[in-house]
Formats: sequence, structure tokens, C-alpha cells
Amino acid sequence: MKLLQNVTLWFQAGHSDKVYEVDLVETPQGFLVNFRYGRRGATLRDGTKTPSPVSEAEAQQVFDKLIASKKKEGYRETTVAPAVTTAPPLHVSAETPSRLLQQLHAALQQGDTSERPLTRLVWQVGELRLPEAVPLLVQQLPRADELQQYCIVWALGRCGSKDAVPVLEQLYQGKATKEKVRRITHAALLALTDGPTRRVVLDAVLTELPADLAKEVRRGSTATARSVAERHLARPKHAYLLELLYLLAPDFPAAREVVSRQLRTMPLEAGTFRSLRHIFKIAEFRDDAAVFAQLAYRFEKAKHAFRQGSSYYRRQRIYLDGEWVPVQQELTQENSRLAYSERTRHYLRRRVWRTLRRLGERGDADYTAWAAQVLLQFSDAQDQGEVRTIRRSWWDWKARMMREKVKYYDTYAGYLAFNHILYTNSPRYELKRNRWAWTCQGEYQPGQPAPNAREEAFPQLWDKSPEPILLLLSESTSERVLQFAEKVFRANPSFSKHIKVAHLVKMLQQPSLLVNRLALELAAAHYDPAAPDLALVRAMLQSPLVEARDLGWTWVEAQTAYFLHETLLFADLLLSPFADVQERAHQELAQATLPETQTELMVAHVLAQVLQCSSEADRPCLERAALFLPTLFEKKLQNLPLAQIDQLLHHPLPEVQALAGRILLIHQTPVSDLPPELLGTLTGSPHAAVRQVGVALFGKQTDDELLAAPNLLLAFATAPYPEVREAVRPIVQRLAAGHPDFGTTLLEQLLPFLRRKETYEGLHDDLLTLVQEALPEALRQLSPETAWEFLTSRRPTSQRLGAQLLGTTLRGEALSVRQLVRLANHEMLSVRQWVGAQFEAQTDRMKTQPAEALRLLDASWEDARQFGFAYFEQHFDEATWTPELLVSVCDSTRPDVQAFGRKLLDQYFKKEDGQTYLVQLSQHPAPALQQQATQYLEDYAAGKPDVLETLTPYFQTVLSQVNRSGRAKRDVFAFLKAEALKSRAAAEIIAPLITRQSLTMAVADKAACLQILRDLRQAYPDLEQPLSIRSVRTYSSDHAV
Repeated sequence: MKLLQNVTLWFQAGHSDKVYEVDLVETPQGFLVNFRYGRRGATLRDGTKTPSPVSEAEAQQVFDKLIASKKKEGYRETTVAPAVTTAPPLHVSAETPSRLLQQLHAALQQGDTSERPLTRLVWQVGELRLPEAVPLLVQQLPRADELQQYCIVWALGRCGSKDAVPVLEQLYQGKATKEKVRRITHAALLALTDGPTRRVVLDAVLTELPADLAKEVRRGSTATARSVAERHLARPKHAYLLELLYLLAPDFPAAREVVSRQLRTMPLEAGTFRSLRHIFKIAEFRDDAAVFAQLAYRFEKAKHAFRQGSSYYRRQRIYLDGEWVPVQQELTQENSRLAYSERTRHYLRRRVWRTLRRLGERGDADYTAWAAQVLLQFSDAQDQGEVRTIRRSWWDWKARMMREKVKYYDTYAGYLAFNHILYTNSPRYELKRNRWAWTCQGEYQPGQPAPNAREEAFPQLWDKSPEPILLLLSESTSERVLQFAEKVFRANPSFSKHIKVAHLVKMLQQPSLLVNRLALELAAAHYDPAAPDLALVRAMLQSPLVEARDLGWTWVEAQTAYFLHETLLFADLLLSPFADVQERAHQELAQATLPETQTELMVAHVLAQVLQCSSEADRPCLERAALFLPTLFEKKLQNLPLAQIDQLLHHPLPEVQALAGRILLIHQTPVSDLPPELLGTLTGSPHAAVRQVGVALFGKQTDDELLAAPNLLLAFATAPYPEVREAVRPIVQRLAAGHPDFGTTLLEQLLPFLRRKETYEGLHDDLLTLVQEALPEALRQLSPETAWEFLTSRRPTSQRLGAQLLGTTLRGEALSVRQLVRLANHEMLSVRQWVGAQFEAQTDRMKTQPAEALRLLDASWEDARQFGFAYFEQHFDEATWTPELLVSVCDSTRPDVQAFGRKLLDQYFKKEDGQTYLVQLSQHPAPALQQQATQYLEDYAAGKPDVLETLTPYFQTVLSQVNRSGRAKRDVFAFLKAEALKSRAAAEIIAPLITRQSLTMAVADKAACLQILRDLRQAYPDLEQPLSIRSVRTYSSDHAV
């Protein structure tokens, strides 16, 4: 888009002060006529006279006609400025200095006392820093009201004329001067005075501070001043002290440091907010972009304390100090307990952008410096939110369909000034009227690629400002800001002339690959092999960008000798955050032969760098360095003074402490000569790696020294820290190998820990490993009773210890068969397999104790039972299987064992033992075995009343089954009926049984009982039983039959 013509018209009458701007613009599709209008100094509304592009002639006609119509309404033309660039034009205020001075003179001469026009004119004079207005302002000051006085003092201070000092001093000392006017007067006097006069003003401010704080500020002791100030500022009523410190900040660095820290943390609440707001205004007055930006960021981030404004909120009550208080009433109090309302916060956020926008509209070069400071406050880690989506659906009655509108809010949508700076001219984002968050416009959605075109406000000013862009590229931690700065930099190739090594170093370290690649391009062009810049080479090798590190190594390889012998580059690389750089530096140094002095310098430099490390980000590289530094510089570190090792040992990072311990491991000083507290510091450290090194150092003592401290070894072996228990293992193994008695004694001390509940997670496992690896000889000397105790323990670790003793301390032939069967129920498969091997090896013994051996079949583990099935089927023959053994197998409660028993019965059944099987199986509750017993009734109970009587419990069990054993019941009923009809003796046994069962059985079974009783009554009329047979009378339709 190209601007061909621009006309600015203005209209002023009474209180009306308006601007009307008209643009003739060329686009690829044709020509447009756009306009903007509104009050001077306010945001202008825009519009167009050509909704779609038209021809040039038609556009010119519309342009001329619009200007003519406005002139008829009383507007006057001020500028006609054709542009020749394609970038949007700067909006330059119509108020030229001369015109502004004329308006100010007229307002004062005519006695214009209306506040808004005069105060606005005075404020604009201060913004433009017009020293010619000072006489007029000084003349007006004595007769001005409070608001006018404030504006005039503000303008006098910014105009920079010392002629205003006397009248300002007089105003400051006046008893009638209001407090807010006095504050700005103080700031103005400091801005206009120097030398002795300035010293007097500063002394006056210092006398208002508490004596101890003033003393530290004068001394320049930053840390002490900060501590004293924090103590005073902890009380909200002392927040005014921060204003005084800010007045002193340009002259006293300690005061500046205190203010900078407090601005980041002081709460925006009653008692403190007023002082922060005053500092914000003074920062605007002083053009202090850094403080202005700090507070602007606070206003963006800090949520308001309450709401105020609408009729509802004017009636709102808020709970304060145990009572509900009307908000409006509380705000009228002199010492109100409320501050920082929603309306105040919105005003301050708007004011931040208004200040920046006015700088930009005036074409002030300070705009980019201020905007850069505001952008630097934001970081992705703290300020990048989540993408939000709002969907609105409605029914379109005309189209008879649902419509949906989606609004997208990007990650930085809620920050007002941030987005104004970066996206005022963006086709992606917009801020709608009376809204407080920027939304995506058009078809754009968060995450889609950014357009190639520039999007920021006032691009022409950025094109003239390389330093702010370089500052953003070097310091910003927001990817949005870095993308913007990179785009501006690439659009202005001349900026590369301003680049310095310091900029490149910081850009190479940025967490943005976009900036890293730009820095790589610039570094490649900047590097001079004839005069290599060490800082640049170091930055290349420490960059997150792999290509930068590769190029850095190429530079180093071309001059390896120089970098090894003349610089400490490799010493720096040993602490690189990148493992590949660290390892390569280690390899290069390990292969190099360096002079003694160079090695000493490297060791000193590395240790100094290690002591300076303090952040969590340093820990990975320190952990790696602690592993190879003691071997890389072994000769030098062997003689390192113990005082330096002690410094490392008391460093807050555990990796540095571990390094100290590893240095002690190679140190020439015997462990016995080391201070006892040093060893105690290592072994008692809260960090695992340090404790491990401490135990290893303890193990460097002689055997005699270690044997003299058995309790300490036991304490290490049972320590709550796994790395300590692991580290003591080789020490114990060494001692036990040379001193068997020590191993036996230590094992006796360790066994109680295995018997009782584990006090620390993993203790039992570590103790078992210690016993197995370090005390094998002592372990073999344990008694069989102890081995059995551990093998049958409920604790898995003890069981594993006992299992290790099987076959040695615990021999199979020494265990009873019942003990072997008990082990068949062991949780460990290896133990059960060992039991199987013992059964195979002791078959003759098992045959002599078959009843005990058969208990194996009731083992809880299926693999043990399956082994038993196969074993007994293979090794027990017909001579071994007695009826009692067969029945005992069938008598098991396990279905698979019962099935095995039935199989054995079928295989080894003997007819002469049938009655024994019948009697014993008939008492088994399992239906399958009862059914098998019925098969023997005919052969072994038929015609034998005495046998029938012994089988009564069996018959009762079978006939009492509900919904079970249907076939067995039928067989029993048939058998009992047949036997009862054979003989009266059998009937006398069976009748009571059937009678009893008929009272409790189901209907279907009860019918069978009644049939038997009926047949018995018919066969034995005099047999005692409850059933009697009677004739049944029947009837026909005519008469009874």
C-alpha cells in the first residue's frame, strides 16, 4: 500500500478542538480514500469513502470533494505531505511548537481558567520540552489552581530552564502548597539543579529518611541499604520512603538498587499503592524508561483489589477488618483501606500505551527505547498463557440453520501495551473497542505462521533504532519479542554495522533458534582468524544451536595450539552445559601435553568457576565434571590445599561437594590425617552422591583402622541411604576375605535386621546382597536351624537367603519328609524344584513313609501337585497303594487330587477290599466320590442288613443334597427299595431313614420316599411307619361310586 496524499485539517472553537485527516492511497487493486477524525490528542476513529478500490481519477475527485466539504464546516488545513515509501506514515501531531506557544499565550492573555484546555496545553509543552514557554508558565504559576500548578511544575521541570528554579523553590517552601504539588516540585528541582544547589536539595531529601537508612545510602553499601530498607518498608505506612529513595536514585546507586527490587515485589494495596503510583508519574517525568516499564508490567500482571464504577458496584460492600464496609464510603476516607480498583488498573494500563503512543506520534526516538524496556519485562516462562477459544452459536431463522462464531485468544492476548507495540498494524490480531484482550481476526488461528509483513506500531521509528533492537535480541526471553526483533533486524541490513561481540555472545545463548541462527550468520561474518575473539569462540561453543557449536570447533581445530596454550578456553568448556562439548574438551585435554604453569592456571580457573556455580541448571554439567576432573588433573589435585577442598565441600550444590570428596579420594593426605569433621560432613550429607563418596573415602583406611570401628561399619551397612549401603560393600568384602572372624561377627550382627520388619526401603535386599557377595564363608557356617528359620520365614528376602543354603547347610536327607512337603508349599519356585529333586533322590524313603509323602498332593502350588501326580504314578506300585492310602488321596478337598484318586481307584481296585472302599468313600462329602460309592452297593451291601446300618450316614448325605447328585439319589432310592422288599430286617433299617428324609426333601424327591413307604406298608402291614393306606371315594355326576 502506497500513500499518495495526506491532508490534516483542524477545527478549534470554544472547548472544541478536533482533527480530521484524509489519505489518498494506492493499492494493487486500485485507489482508496480513507479518513480519521476525533479530538486532538485522543485516539482517532477511522473510516473510508471508498468501500472498494476505484480508479485514480475517481479517487482524486472524492479526495478533493471531502476536503472542500470539511473546509466549509470551518476546518483549516495544516499540512499536505505526500509519502514516497510503502510503510505506513508516522502520525505527526498538528501541534507544532510555534502553534502550541501561540495557543498557550492566547489562553493566558484571555484569562482562560478552564482546566482542561489550559492544563492540556501546558502538559503538551512539557512533553515537547519547549524552553520558550518557561516565562509564560512562571508568570501563570502563582495564580494557578492545584491541578494547573501540578501541570506547570511538571512542564517547567521537563523544559530544562534554570530560570524556573527560584519560583520552584518558593513554591516548594510555601505552606499552602499541596502535597502532590510539593512532590513534583521536588522532582523538578532535582532535574533543573546541579552542583551545590543540587546537593542542598538532595540533603533535604536525605534528612526525611530514617537516620540508619540515610547513612547506608550515603555510604553506598547496597546490600546493607537493601536490608535496612526492607526492614522499614515492611510496614505499609512507611511506603513513602520508597518515593524518597527514588528521588535519590540518580545520584545514589544504593537507593536505585533498593527501588528496583522493591518495585518488583511491593504489593499493590492500600498503604503502598499510592507511593507506587507517585513513582510511576515521576518516572514519566524523568523519562526513566526502566522504572516506567517495571511498573507497567506490574499493572498488567497484578489483579485489581476490588471493582468500582457502575451503580451496582457503588452499592457494593467489602469485608475489611471484621466488618462489611460500603466501598464508596471507604474510598472517601483519608486513610482508605482500599486501593487499586479495577477501574484504576484499566486506566493505568491505557495510560502506559498512551504515553508510548504520544512518543511515537511525535516521532520521538525515545519511543523505541521505552517500548523495548516494556517488552523486556515479559518472558515466556512467566507470562505466556494458554490459547483460549470462545464459541457462540445461534439459530439463523432466515437461513434456517445453526450459525457459529469462534473467537481465538492467543497466548499473550491479555497484555495491552505488549500487543499494541507488536501488533498495532497486524492482520492477525485486533483490539476491539472497550475490550481488554486482543483477539485473532480474519481466518487466523493461534499457531499458524506469522505474515512476512511488519506488524508493529511506528515501524519507521524502529527502522532508525538499531540499539533497542539489539537489546531485545540480546536480553528478551519472550519468543514473540525475539521474532519481532529478528524481523526488524533482517529488514534493516545496516543494523549489522552496530553489532558488537557482546551482542553476539548474548544472542548465541538465547533459547530461541531463530535468534541463534541470526547470530550464527553474523558471527561467521564477524570472526577474524588472524585475531580470534575468545569471547565469541566461547559463545559459539556454548550455544544451544548445534551448527554454531560445529563452526566453533572448526575455528578451534584450525588453531588448537593457540587455544590450548594461550587461553583458558578449554577450562571453560569443561563446565559446558552441553555434554558433547564437555566430553570433547575432556578428550582434547587428556591427549594434550601442557606446560606446568598452564595446567595450574586451568585447575585454578576451573575450581573458581565451580565455586561460582549456584543454579539448578548448573547441576548436570557439574555432575559430569565431578567424574572426570579428578583423573584429568590428578597430579595437581593430589596436592590441592585442604582449605580449598573444604570450600568445595561446603558449597550448596551436592555435585560440588561430591567433587570435593573425589578429590580427597586421590589426595596424598592419608585418610587418618584428615580432620574428623571433614569425613563426618561427607558421610552425613543429605545428598546421596556425597555420602557415597564419603563411605568410599572411609574405606581407604587400613584394615586395622577399619577393624577398630566395627560399629561404624555396621551402621554403614544398615544406613537409611542405599548408596551408603552399596559403598560399604567392597570394604566389607575386603575385610572379610582377610579376616574370617570379622565376617562371622558381622553376619551375626546383620541377621537380626533381616529377621525384623524392614526399617528402610530396600534395606533387606541390600543386606542380602552384602551377605551373598561379601560374606560367603561366614554364610556357610550358619547352623541348619538358622537356615531353616530363614527359609521358612514370611519375608521374601529371608527366604532367598535360606534358599541359598539348600544343599549345603540344609541337606535333604537331614530334613523329615513332612519338612520336605512343607517346602513344597514354598513361594520360591527354586525351592519347590529342589524338593522335587529330593523326592526323586529319596524314593525308597518316601515308600517307607507314604502317608507323609502323599501330603505333597495337597500343596498350594499347582506345579508341586503336578510333580506329585507324576511322581507317585511312576514310583508307587500296586504293593504300595493300600486301600487306606487310596482313600486318603480321594479324601482331599482339591478337585484335581480327587480326580487323581479316582483314577488310582480304578487302576488299583481289589474286589476283596470293596466293602472298605464303600464304607470310607460313602462318608466323603464330594458328590463325585459318593456317586462312585453307589457303584459298589450292589456288590458289597446287597442282602447285608448289618452293612446297610453302617452306611446310614452315607445314605443321609446323598439323599440330602439339594439340586445335586441326581443320579446318585436315583441309584440309592432304587437300591434301598429293593433291599427293603427283600427282608423285614432290611425294611426295619430303611423305613426310619426314608421317613426322616421325606420330611425335609424337595417335592420331587419326596414322591420317591412316599412310594417306597407305600410299598413297604403293602409288603409289611405291621411295620411301624407313619404312612397308612386308605381307600379313596370317587363321585360321578349321578351318584357316588
